[in-house]
Amino acid sequence: MAQEQMKNTRRVQDELGSAYAMPIRMYGVVEESIVDGPGLRFSVFVQGCSHHCLGCHNRESQPHEGGYPSTVGELCERIANNASVSGVTLTGGEPFEQPEACLALARWCKTRGLSVWAYSGYRYEDILAGNVPGHKAQDASRACRGNAARCAARALLDVCDVLVDGPFMMEKRSYDLRWKGSSNQRVIDLAKTRRRGLVALWQDEAMDFAVPENW
Repeated sequence: MAQEQMKNTRRVQDELGSAYAMPIRMYGVVEESIVDGPGLRFSVFVQGCSHHCLGCHNRESQPHEGGYPSTVGELCERIANNASVSGVTLTGGEPFEQPEACLALARWCKTRGLSVWAYSGYRYEDILAGNVPGHKAQDASRACRGNAARCAARALLDVCDVLVDGPFMMEKRSYDLRWKGSSNQRVIDLAKTRRRGLVALWQDEAMDFAVPENW
């Protein structure tokens, strides 16, 4: 087992290149989740969120200075060592406020044939337009990174398969909703959206079942 993990480490290092050491601020992970999208998924909870939604179920993930430091390489190694998962979900926290690290992670996941879902308090249209301000810059270097971060956020949309967008709203919450917490949120099929040029909602193929006429 240890030898196999060492092979995975070397393989991940080769695949990621310089992105292996890219820092990412983390709230935590759930290595085998069934509530963050279809199938068994590796859920990545990043740290930091500017939305501060009332009723947020991960309030501890909101402060940008909280959580713990990690790297894209460390996360990819953990995913590579878990053969059970069929996809990865980026959530948090707000993934689009750490877009460069999440983009590197998502790109690597796609090379492994894993589906990528992302949860964001930002709306799809705002991310696409580059209107993702994130948290306030604490120094000049962060301010200078603004344009690069916005480009990375748009690129992350191009890599992800599904985006669950919009802030959680207590007055619109329902336990009957699938893969989202409040009715204002959308589960967007990004591949169909890109093809059509219009927002297309994701539909679970397993749930799309019609009874044959001869039954």
